[in-house]
Amino acid sequence: MSVLALLVLVEFAARSQQMAISGVVKESGNSLSGVSIYEKGTPNGTATDSDGKFNLVVSSPSSILVFSFIGYKTQELNVSNRSVLEVTMEEDATSLSEVVVTALGVQKETKSLGYAVQKVEGKAMTKAREPNIINSLTGRVAGLEIRNQTDLFQNPGIRLRGAAPLIVIDGVPSVDADIWKINADDIESYNVLKGATASALYGSIGRNGVIMITTKRGSDQKTTVEVNSSTMFQPSFIRIPTVQTTYGNGNNGQYAYVDGSGSGLEGGGWVWGPKLDQLDPSTPSGYWETTQFNSPIDPTTGKLIP
Repeated sequence: MSVLALLVLVEFAARSQQMAISGVVKESGNSLSGVSIYEKGTPNGTATDSDGKFNLVVSSPSSILVFSFIGYKTQELNVSNRSVLEVTMEEDATSLSEVVVTALGVQKETKSLGYAVQKVEGKAMTKAREPNIINSLTGRVAGLEIRNQTDLFQNPGIRLRGAAPLIVIDGVPSVDADIWKINADDIESYNVLKGATASALYGSIGRNGVIMITTKRGSDQKTTVEVNSSTMFQPSFIRIPTVQTTYGNGNNGQYAYVDGSGSGLEGGGWVWGPKLDQLDPSTPSGYWETTQFNSPIDPTTGKLIP
């Protein structure tokens, strides 16, 4: 009994030390989504949402939180009994000397730019393949959020700092680019221009940022031949759903006009109206008939309505 009481006291003491932490992670004043956050020395962790916010219960008021994200310096922050935190991430200086493609295909050094630009090499995307090229950017670009759609071959939902960016392929802007038709092996690099300043040369369509895709070109090196093969399996219907052909449009056994007009019910989406092919000796056809809505023929006289 004493052992059980001791265990209860230990559990109570451990829980009394826990502390709920909330906060936001930013970069240059803008919220940063997808930042990895974990309590140092434990498997306890979380990630920021699309607004850069996070919630985490730590084991102690003196716990140390580790913030990490691709392209940014990893930071460690002591909770110090604070329940609300605001963290600003800093870009990794080791990537500031690289050359990136900016608006209209102009190449510049990253350190010479006054706005945020991030580059991803195309060869990094072919190691772990995704169904389409945009999905490959998941977790690789700061502030970029990608959501898969339920429809087959529909472009994923793309949000850069909370808004839909413009897609530019080899310098050609496209507001409705079909990214499923682009082969990942043909891509040289991706350059993500963040904010209206970075994409000002594209006008209003580039106000939410730009994802620039540059495809491979010929080089002065020796001729090389590359062969690549990949297979993708997509689950499909096990069988075609059975459709009833006994009842027509309508609801509760009554006929319904498709548009809900003509004093009829709105029944365009319902198929539980009167039975089809009902015998009715009182009609010219011998089957059940109903008046056509807006018909030019008077149903009583059978003549044209003047």
